[in-house]
Amino acid sequence: MPVPPIPANEAARLVALERYKLLDTSPEEEFDNIIDLTRHILNVPIVLISLVDRDRQWFKACFGLSVNQTDREVAFCAYAILQTGPLIVPNALLDERFAQNPLVTGEPHIRSYAGYPLLTKEGFALGTLCCMDRQPRDFTPDQVELLKGMARTVVSLIEHRLSERRLLKFEQGFREVSFKVLNATGPDLFPALTRYLSQFLDITYTSTSLFLPGQTHLKILSVAKGSQTIPEAVFELSGSPVEKILEQQSFFYTNNLIEDFPRIVEFKQNNLTSFAGTLIRDAQGNSLGLLSVLDTKPLHDIVLIESLLEVVAGRLSAELQRNRLEEELRRSEEQYRLLIRHFPNGLALLFGLDHRIRVAGGSVIKDLGLSLAGVEGRTLLEAFPEYGEMLHQYAGPALSGEVHSFEAPYAGRLFQVQVLPVKNDKGEIFAGMAVSQDITVQHQAEKEIRLALAKEKELRELKSRFISVASHELRNPLTSLLACTEMLEHYSDRLRPEKRAEFFQRIRDSIETMTLLVNDVLIYSKAEENRVEIKSSRISLEAFCRGLVDEFNLINPAESPTVHFEWTCGCTMSNPYVEIDQKLLRHILQNLLSNAIKYAPGTSQVAFVVVCKPGNFWIEIRDQGIGIPAEDLPYLFEPFHRASNTGPISGTGLGLAIVKQYVDLLGGTISVKSEVGQGTVFSLFLECDTSR
Repeated sequence: MPVPPIPANEAARLVALERYKLLDTSPEEEFDNIIDLTRHILNVPIVLISLVDRDRQWFKACFGLSVNQTDREVAFCAYAILQTGPLIVPNALLDERFAQNPLVTGEPHIRSYAGYPLLTKEGFALGTLCCMDRQPRDFTPDQVELLKGMARTVVSLIEHRLSERRLLKFEQGFREVSFKVLNATGPDLFPALTRYLSQFLDITYTSTSLFLPGQTHLKILSVAKGSQTIPEAVFELSGSPVEKILEQQSFFYTNNLIEDFPRIVEFKQNNLTSFAGTLIRDAQGNSLGLLSVLDTKPLHDIVLIESLLEVVAGRLSAELQRNRLEEELRRSEEQYRLLIRHFPNGLALLFGLDHRIRVAGGSVIKDLGLSLAGVEGRTLLEAFPEYGEMLHQYAGPALSGEVHSFEAPYAGRLFQVQVLPVKNDKGEIFAGMAVSQDITVQHQAEKEIRLALAKEKELRELKSRFISVASHELRNPLTSLLACTEMLEHYSDRLRPEKRAEFFQRIRDSIETMTLLVNDVLIYSKAEENRVEIKSSRISLEAFCRGLVDEFNLINPAESPTVHFEWTCGCTMSNPYVEIDQKLLRHILQNLLSNAIKYAPGTSQVAFVVVCKPGNFWIEIRDQGIGIPAEDLPYLFEPFHRASNTGPISGTGLGLAIVKQYVDLLGGTISVKSEVGQGTVFSLFLECDTSR
């Protein structure tokens, strides 16, 4: 039996698999639901969500096998991960790769296989969603496409788990590191930040460095190894990863440190494998230094590491700038004045022991509607009534040697404010300083990230609702199919012809129900991905609508509600033509009429009203049915939402969502009015050419 080849990116693929933390985890309902749905739709005895590890394939979800893993060398999935498309094996006995496979020659006697790789955004195949049969079979293109869609759903669940874990880890790290260095400043801040960051990320080394003039060397301010801090040193840039960062002017990482940078012998001497670093910049974007981590093992969660390094680099940048400003301010008040006047991206205030502002300045002072004359010489409370109280509260402690930070809104912006003491050359505190940096843009970016995560969570809930609804709606027809086929198989010779005909009709009805569900899902998916093509044609609006009403009245049983057509034309032509996509219009009206008939009593009448005017027309469909509860109306056009009073009446909750998408594509509007027990009115308005 041939051994499956190893993917070219195997090392990186295994690192990616480890990052998702899925191997050997407990069963989860979301993955089991996907397995259950795939099994029922494709009618296969074995379905797996398989993750291909170094020497094994392990099943995150499994149906039809009594084990939760197999050796990789016998895994069909080990071949499936070599490609980006599906692997289809109609008959394993005729395939030289699998004919002698013990899973083919022995239990579970696999004869056919269909698998789709679980491809991450980076292109790594973690494993597969696959199904197997004990009989040779061909999988249709529709079945392969469904398998592809289910595999993408699995990947979405996996990616969402990683995003949630990454966000929690980031928030935890940000809180812990920020809290532990809250009151650290000056020379104490750099070793404190590197030490706590190294401990939190479980990284061997964390380093803070400053560029020396000419950017040929780094002055290492602090290096943390675990809880220890290594003394300062000078490091040459040539042939190092820092050259790469300066060249790209962005975050950089590698898990092949010694091979990529062989010139730096210290890397090999300390058995270092990985590196990640980001620039520390000032407010103008100039490079001040570098924040980096080095480890003896590969770095896994690069997104988390990059996020934390960027945040901490921002804190270090503010501290470096504050240190530089404080050093200059010590020399003389005149120098303070010069620096404060040109304070970048914010506002700086120098106040005396009496809390009166001596010097004010900053790039935003005019934007905030302030003037130097209106600020200097006044107390903090007088000059800034909006947040002067908070400044005043921390001014006293600052004049006693304390440093405090807080966020404050002012004039529609958000500022990060730091209140700190100012000392002379003898180390005596003779003034205080309030430094405010405009963080409005950063704050907005954080809000947008959280909104994106909330949207991702909403999409996950939508997928979960789909799986739940689809499983529920398929279970009944599948049960009916199984019961009818068993009766025909075992008792066909004893059944009367009319009873056999009844069973065959039930089978046809069940197949039709499942087909409608799959079609609805495919139609909604196509519309959601903007793959619906508009094909307009000229049609007689009256003839089109009358024909649709005649179809419904002809095919509906005698005990069903009848549809009554009302036509009103206010156009210059008595029989106006309209330019519209009649396929989309037919789908919209068929869905609304079907719902009206389904939810209305058999003796009632459904009104189908069309009013045509120059340049537009509107349609009302009114029924006397059960109505829609008020609390359900806002969510009526959302996918998989069904009104709470539908009871046993079947439905997927996709019909009206598709209607809304099609109406939007046609540039129209749709609205609904309803009262429980009184009926429902759907109103459709469309603008179009109503000339002949």
